[in-house]
Amino acid sequence: MLVGGAGTSTAHDAPSHRELLLQVDDTATVGVIRYSLVGNEVTALLKTYDLDRDGRLGPKEGRLLASVMAQKAVVGLRLSLGKSPLPWKFVMADVEAMGKDAKKISVKGLCEWPHSNDASRLRDTLALEVGQRYGTLHLQMQTLGSWLVKSVSAGSVSTDSRGIKGRLDLASGKKWNATLERKAEK
Repeated sequence: MLVGGAGTSTAHDAPSHRELLLQVDDTATVGVIRYSLVGNEVTALLKTYDLDRDGRLGPKEGRLLASVMAQKAVVGLRLSLGKSPLPWKFVMADVEAMGKDAKKISVKGLCEWPHSNDASRLRDTLALEVGQRYGTLHLQMQTLGSWLVKSVSAGSVSTDSRGIKGRLDLASGKKWNATLERKAEK
């Protein structure tokens, strides 16, 4: 799985943290984004999405907030497989944790991009770019099934044929890619 996290705070925003987990297998590329906010923005979001004004988020309100925060989490992230951009369409988004006194909130969102059934596709490139002013993205990658990692454009990160070992920090304005090859069937 590819794991990434990024701080996206600016002078006007509360501190935040993003993590992206990607996994490539024979049928799809799957991404899980985790996004946490701390500070005044949390208070404003909770007031906005507490639709019945009872001082807490119910299940429907939590799903609505998670959906909005998941979309915010991917701002500035551009992901592609080969020459095709992978749009951030969420299959699921949930509030993962809420800190004491509503000072922190974390959400998780899941995206899935099915692969074509083209068995002749033997090589591809997974690429990710973090836009300017969007913080550092922490990245891990894993492949399953017949896909193997041939090469990774990364600094001092350890890799093997299944992905990145540990975490890669991808700075704002930087690009990362992995060349993937399908192992021969026996």
